[in-house]
Amino acid sequence: MNLAQDEPLRTLQSNGWINTSDSRNPVALALSSQIIESTIYCTLSTCSADGFPWASPVFFAYDADMHLYWSSTTAAQHSQNLYRNQGRVAIAIYGTHAGEGKGKGIYLSGTARELAPEKVDTVMQLLFQR
Repeated sequence: MNLAQDEPLRTLQSNGWINTSDSRNPVALALSSQIIESTIYCTLSTCSADGFPWASPVFFAYDADMHLYWSSTTAAQHSQNLYRNQGRVAIAIYGTHAGEGKGKGIYLSGTARELAPEKVDTVMQLLFQR
């Protein structure tokens, strides 16, 4: 699946996290790239057609344009939720080894979709390289 980011990122001064808000701050974008590059798991947040939330930690990779990719079975709950909700997803990427109050991470929201078959080999290589 591929996350197509809908909004730019900005840093929250109060906690150092980045979220999907209305800024194109180059400092925040550099920090978000650093977090993505240094973290191998993200948490996908999806919702069932009935409105039940679901959070799934997944191993992910990214390309030069910072599109995120992960590999999941189509039978997985998060995959089914994505199919039933037009691909709507929220993602949190954060390091789990930082001390309390020292963590940095990003929140993303957007639309995920299944990869076109001709892109699978390229994306699988990105995953294997991680």
